Order: sequence, then C-alpha cells, then structure tokens
Amino acid sequence: MVTVRRKDLGKFVLFVILVFLLAWYVLGRGLGGGRAPEPTARDGAVGTAPAGPLAGKEKAAPANEQSASGRDYYIDSRLERERTRAQQVELLKELTNNPGVDAATKKEAYARLLKITEDMGKELEMENLIRARGFEDALVYLGASAATVLVKAGDLNKTEVAKIADIVARVSGIRLENITILPKPR
Repeated sequence: MVTVRRKDLGKFVLFVILVFLLAWYVLGRGLGGGRAPEPTARDGAVGTAPAGPLAGKEKAAPANEQSASGRDYYIDSRLERERTRAQQVELLKELTNNPGVDAATKKEAYARLLKITEDMGKELEMENLIRARGFEDALVYLGASAATVLVKAGDLNKTEVAKIADIVARVSGIRLENITILPKPR
C-alpha cells in the first residue's frame, strides 16, 4: 500500500499549479500575448501596413531570430522545453500511478517530479530577473550541476556577464565556473 504524506501532496499540487502557470505564460506569449490578430486575406488587407499611431513603427524580427514558423527563437525554445518537460512529467506520473511499480521507484519518480518543478520555477525566475536587468530576452537551461544561459544580445561585456552569472548563481546555487552564458546575436 502506498501512503502519500500531506507534505508530498502539497508539493504535488504546487507542481501542478506551476506547470499550469508556466504553460499559460509560455503559450500566452507564443500565441500573441494579447496583440491584435494579423490581417487575413478575408479582411482584404494582406500585405498592408497596420493602421493607427503605430503604423510604420513596427519592425520585423531579423531572419536569424525567427524560426520556420515565423515566431521568435526564444518562444519556440520555451515551447519545446515545455513539451519535453510535459513528456517527462507524464512518464513520471504513469510510474507513480502504476500499482505494479515498487515503492522505491515511485519515491524516486516523486522526487524527480519535485526536481522538475523546482527547476521550472528557478528557470522562470532567472529569465525574468535577467529581463529585469535590461536584457531583451533570455533562456536558462538548468542541469544537475550546471546552467546554460542564452541572452538576446549581440555581444556581452564583462559587466553584463557578471550580472547574469550573479543572478543564476544566486537563484540556482550553481557555482560560477559551471555557468555558461552565450549571446544569441540579434
């Protein structure tokens, strides 16, 4: 018989809430984030500039920042990261709900679920803090003992690298020498 402690149940509920909020955040940004829809052929406005006070002020993202779908690299990468995590979470949930799996494996699956939740929260926090420091966008990938940060910038000077590394080290607890920071050219 498997017993679930109240503490474990609370952590699992927190995990589900975090996954939901992160998916809502990523999908909201990836699907337009409140922007008006693009004109369609049915509107009779294909190829025309947007009307209003912003007409002519919008810039298309450079070709190297857009994926084949036309979205931003950072949005696509976040969506792919979340798809991968969702698959991992699904497999772990199947393990925890399978009556044929031994208690040690279930315990390990629960621990892994909690680790994924913690990593998701830390990555989101670090990305937001990096943007708050004036960078246009950032992606953080946490590993077991290392972190990789992609920053939307042409070049990074030593001061900027130090700011980013400080954020990552503070939030994740990863040592500075295990943090890799890469600018993704504009």
